[in-house]
Amino acid sequence: MPSIKKVMVTGIPVLVAALVGAGATVYAQSRKESPASLGVAIDNGNGNCVNMGSNGTAVCNLGPIEEQTPFRASQAPVGAGPWAFRVAETVVDGTDLGLTVRSCPYQNCGCSTALCEKIGLARNAMLIYARCHFDSGYNGNDTTTDWLAITWPSNTPGDLTARFDSPGDPYTGWVLAKYTTPAGHNGEIPECRTPARGG
Repeated sequence: MPSIKKVMVTGIPVLVAALVGAGATVYAQSRKESPASLGVAIDNGNGNCVNMGSNGTAVCNLGPIEEQTPFRASQAPVGAGPWAFRVAETVVDGTDLGLTVRSCPYQNCGCSTALCEKIGLARNAMLIYARCHFDSGYNGNDTTTDWLAITWPSNTPGDLTARFDSPGDPYTGWVLAKYTTPAGHNGEIPECRTPARGG
C-alpha cells in the first residue's frame, strides 16, 4: 500500500478567513459529491497538479490514498475505526479556507489565549479519520452542532497550519461534520462519550 508523507503546508492567513464573516472557520453548504464536482486538483506524485474539477481550485498535496479512497457508499463502516471521511465544501469564492480543527467541540475549550482552541486545518478533499461523532450544542458560528472526533498529528494551540491526517495520529481534533463526507462507507459511526473541554 502506498504511504503518505506528513507534509506541512502554510495555512491561509487569518485575515482571509476573517473576511468570510461570522462563519470564518470554513463554512459553506456541504454536498456529498465526487472530486470532479468539488473542483479539486490532485498531485500526480511528481509535484505537478492534475486538475480534477470544474473550477480549477488546486489542492496539490493529496497522496495516493486520498486519490483512491471513494466517496460516500451505501455500506456501514467496518472494523473498529477510525473511519475515513473527506473534507468537503471549504472553497469559498475560489479560495480553499480549509476546515478548522479544534481541540474540543465546545465554544470554550478551557484555554485562555486568542485562537488557542484551533490546532490546525484540513484542506478541501483531503482525508481525515473519525473515531466518533458528538452533538455538543455549539455550532462554531455555523448552522449545525454535530462534530467528528478525528485523529490529528498536532495539538499546538493557535495553530492554523494545514496538515495531513492519518489513522494512527496521536492527538484528537474536532471538526464540524457538516463539512465532511464519508469515504467508502455511509457515515454511520458511533456517538462519542461526552468529551472534556480540553479535547
